[in-house]
Amino acid sequence: MAKEFTDGEPEKMREAAGRLTAPSYGDDLVRHPTHACEGGMPDCTGLFGCDVDSTKKVQELITYVRQGFAGFQAMITDCADLYANGAGMSQDELNSIVNRPPADGLPDREPRFDAPTGAKP
Repeated sequence: MAKEFTDGEPEKMREAAGRLTAPSYGDDLVRHPTHACEGGMPDCTGLFGCDVDSTKKVQELITYVRQGFAGFQAMITDCADLYANGAGMSQDELNSIVNRPPADGLPDREPRFDAPTGAKP
């Protein structure tokens, strides 16, 4: 016989969501403007350009991972709410939650990665 109900424990789901945190990172990923190439070292501009480009890619990756953690945490909390309130919910209410469009407009890099204006290393 098929199981015709879903058995979830909302409080345990909320506890799990509360323990789910994105990895933290230090300020060493914030790049401040530099004037290191003013001395005329050969290939300095290219070297520092590679550093800046690779740092931006790492910043984007960290941003996406942190957004993913936040999204997964919200999904767990939403599911816990659905389990807790599902019996009193109409089909239309449930469908509006399940079929809501994804969030858009998330940044590619967290604003924290931007060096303060006028800052010097």
